[in-house]
Amino acid sequence: MLNQKPKKFQRSNPQTPSTSWGSVASWYDEYLQDADTYQAKVIAPNLLRILDVKTFSNTTRVLDLGCGQGYFVKQILEVSHPQIEGVDVGDELISLAKKHVGDKAVFTKTSASNLSHIKDHSIDIVYSVLALQNMADLEKVIQESVRVLAKKGRMVFVLNHPA
Repeated sequence: MLNQKPKKFQRSNPQTPSTSWGSVASWYDEYLQDADTYQAKVIAPNLLRILDVKTFSNTTRVLDLGCGQGYFVKQILEVSHPQIEGVDVGDELISLAKKHVGDKAVFTKTSASNLSHIKDHSIDIVYSVLALQNMADLEKVIQESVRVLAKKGRMVFVLNHPA
């Protein structure tokens, strides 16, 4: 037993693009319009503090994995003006993100496990809020995040339990 290689992490119920949050995009978008949500009262202020967004410049490159309808991208842009991109697998969510944020950010429909459109070591901050636990190939997501992250970059993940 001691010489056995560890088993590769496997999820019992992986999400695929067909099971993304796209089917509930309208509901989630409406929910986030309320200023009295957990996202607004707890997550957003702490995310902005942990990311230290006030120090971002217009050359800071930020990536939101599983950006949904752009809620946290919009929160960041209300404080600072970095170069920011959100990725998500849901067509409906990407459409809503573009509607809410406009051309102040780039939104790309892709899986967080396939960031091939982003150059190696080109992103200063990679973050994901309440999305990693819904991603199918977590190992690949982390590998891609590390690949695109600048040498002195930071990754911040907000998870709920169980993950």
